This record gives sequence, C-alpha cells and structure tokens, in this order.
Amino acid sequence: MQISPRLRGLLAVALFVTLLPFLGLAEIAVKNRYLSGRVILPPESYHLPPAPVMRALSLGYNELGADLLWLRTIVYFADHLLGDRDLRYLDRHLRNILVLDEHARHVYRFGASMLVMQGERSTNREVLAAIRLLERGHRLYPEDWRFPLYIGVNYLGRMRSNSKVKRGRWKLMGADWIRRAVLTGAPMPWLPSLAAKVYSQQGKRDLAILHLQEIYHTAQTDKMKAQIAAKLRNLQAAKVADAVKRTTTALREARTRGPIPYVPPDLFVLVGLPELGPFSLRAVAGERPDQLLR
Repeated sequence: MQISPRLRGLLAVALFVTLLPFLGLAEIAVKNRYLSGRVILPPESYHLPPAPVMRALSLGYNELGADLLWLRTIVYFADHLLGDRDLRYLDRHLRNILVLDEHARHVYRFGASMLVMQGERSTNREVLAAIRLLERGHRLYPEDWRFPLYIGVNYLGRMRSNSKVKRGRWKLMGADWIRRAVLTGAPMPWLPSLAAKVYSQQGKRDLAILHLQEIYHTAQTDKMKAQIAAKLRNLQAAKVADAVKRTTTALREARTRGPIPYVPPDLFVLVGLPELGPFSLRAVAGERPDQLLR
C-alpha cells in the first residue's frame, strides 16, 4: 500500500516527537532517584544520538527536527545556567541543530551568546567556540552586521591572556571585525571611533586614519559623518605633532655630532629651532662658506 506524502509527513512528525522525549528518560530517572536520596547523581552525560541518526529520524523534516532540538537546548541552557552553570555539552547541542538546519540564523546569534554566559567557567575555549559559530553565520548571512559586531566584541572584551602580544593581536582582530560591521551597515555612530581607537592604541594610527576615511564616504547620517570628521582631525593633528617631534629630536641629535649641510627655512620654522647657533644661515664677515653652518 502506498502512503500519501501528507500521511508520511504526519507519521514522521509523530515519530520524532514521540522518540525525542525518550532520549532524556534515563536522565530524568536518575535525577528522580537522586532527589529521593537513593542514589548519588553522577556527572551528566550527553543523551542525544549522533547528528546523522537524528537526521535520519527526522525523515526529511529537518527544520522541524532542528526546532525541537532548539527547544531542548533552551531548556538545557536554562536548567544549568540557574543551577551548576556546567554547560559542557552546549556546543554539541548547537552543532547538532545546525546539522539538521544550517540556515537557522537564530542559532548562530543566540547560541553564541549562550556559549559565553558560563560565568567563571567561561574560558577562551568557549569564546572561540562562539566566534566560530558567528563566523559560520557571517558566511551564510554576510549582509547581517550583527555577526561581525559580535565577533569583534568577543575578541576585544572576552579573550584573556597574560601575554601582551596575544592581547594586542586579539584587539587588532576585534578592530578589523568592528570595521567590517560598520561597512556592513551597523547603525551605531560611535562604532567607527571604537575601531579607530583600538588601531591607535596598538600603534596603527595610519590604519585608523585610513579606516575613518573609508567609513566617512559610506556614512549614512550627518551625525556619524560629524563624529568621524572630528576623530580624523584629532588623529591627523596627532600624526603631524609626532612627526614634528621626531624631526626636532633628530635635528637636535644631529647638532651634537657636527655641522648640518643644509636645513630648509620652512623646516626651521616648523620645528621651532633657534635661528642662531649651528643652524644659523646668517653670513659672518671673514668666515669661509663651509664655516657658516657650524
């Protein structure tokens, strides 16, 4: 007898909904015995079958299966977040959902937030797992500015290390992702300044200026353009000031080593060196030309 597609779909839903609760019966039984004082609760184990098995159980209704697993994951997350905060299997839950439905955008966004909400147990491992999840979401939804923004925030604020070199590298990576979020259309007018500040703090002022110049031409509001223009003026003024300071220092050091063949008058004024002395261009009667710059 041939089964109609509609009936086959109803049977698949009934089968999946029926089997899924049984996957946690062992856990429930053990917890009940623990609450009655008859057994010591062992460490929790992962009760869901491998992702290919769940995909087969869904009988082609992968999105429905992913939604049911997402509900189970929310219950798992809430249970442990309010209890022992031990979410060691959360990443596995999320990856199994995406095996069933790779385009579940909410899993990338909210799953990444779940991974980094483990309190004191949260380590770089969980943060990197969240970043990988967000990067995967960004590849599928490159127009969504939230993915690069969240990646940047994780690199800037959640990665930890005693190594100054590692922290600096993560901050630059975070600034790169923040920059990408701005270019994608993030509506926060202060966001370009955040990336520029990080670049400047890490000794990348030229990159900060280039970033702001790039963002200025794509800014969608007058408020954002005004903030970017003010930041650009400050960075460019600081760049000029540093250049003058380096030049002045170099010339003063050169004076101690002997005469300098030639110094342009405009550079004279710019660096503010005294007119007389080794840099004087004023001719003195009776001196040879090669003695004028002593």
